[in-house]
This record gives sequence, structure tokens and C-alpha cells, in this order.
Amino acid sequence: LGHLFDQGECEIFELYSRPGHDLVQFRSLDDFLNHFQFSDWDSVPETIHLHLYPTAARGFIEHRRITLSNASSPDRGFRFSSGGWGLIQLYLESPRKGTLSPSHTNHNSPARASTWSDTYPDLRDPSLWDWDVVTSFSRRLNAFIRKQAVAKAGSRVILPGADRFRQSGNELSLN
Repeated sequence: LGHLFDQGECEIFELYSRPGHDLVQFRSLDDFLNHFQFSDWDSVPETIHLHLYPTAARGFIEHRRITLSNASSPDRGFRFSSGGWGLIQLYLESPRKGTLSPSHTNHNSPARASTWSDTYPDLRDPSLWDWDVVTSFSRRLNAFIRKQAVAKAGSRVILPGADRFRQSGNELSLN
């Protein structure tokens, strides 16, 4: 994430806000760490779902309010989500019961976005996105992540934090 903030080529949003709160756009690594309230990657309290918006890709980002039917109080009865055909998902997994699942990135293709565009009209026309920019940004992000690897498990790269987790006697899942 520090690399993404340093490069300044994208905006970083929560995929979903916490119940009763607005959607957060992170403008620095400190913003991110303060929001999720952890001081190091070894103590990540929850799986973190982010949307990356490569700003040169143009496109349209939707922030949608979602009503929660099982909220414990009225002021927590909603949350927001971010959406957009060319947004890149970045899922940062947290350890569960001594096992760490792989974190990953993903994004739509122009063909998939076009196929589903009638189903999600709020996301507007997928042709508003510069798909070459989306694909290039995603490819560069994944190349940067691979370069940080200290080991591999099958086709998956293992980053320094995951390697420390494994070396302390925990398990890495390949699924």
C-alpha cells in the first residue's frame, strides 16, 4: 500500500464501509493504519477489502448506500459500497485460527463489464473506462507484488509478512 500511495496513480477506497459509517477514501498509509487500528501487518484484525481507482482510467465510481436489515441499532442500519467497472479489487486476508489465506487482486474485463452492464445500470457505460489503463495498472501492481516475494508456494508468492507468519509455526493456505 505504501507503494501505491507513493506512486500517486490511484485512489484507494473501502469496498464496503463499516455499518453506520461513510465510505472511506484513504489518502495515506497512516490514514489506512488508523482506520483499521493496527500498527503492524502481523496484527491485522480483519480481512480488508479495497477498491483501487487508477485515476488515468477515467470511468465512473458509484458510492451506494445499502440498508442493513439485521442492524443492532438504527444508526448502524446502513453501510456504503464503492463500485465501478474498472475498479481493481485488492483483498488483504487476515489470519484465522492459525491459517493465512492468500490475498489477491482482480478486476473486470471490458467484455465482462459489457455483458453485465444492463444488470447494473448505476455503474453507467463500461466504455467510459480506459481499459488499457486498467489492465496496465493491474499488471504493474501484480508485478510489484511478485517482486516483493521472499518465497513461493505453488504458483503463489509469499510476501515477507506471510513468511514471518509461516515461520512462527502457522499455516499458509493455498486456496
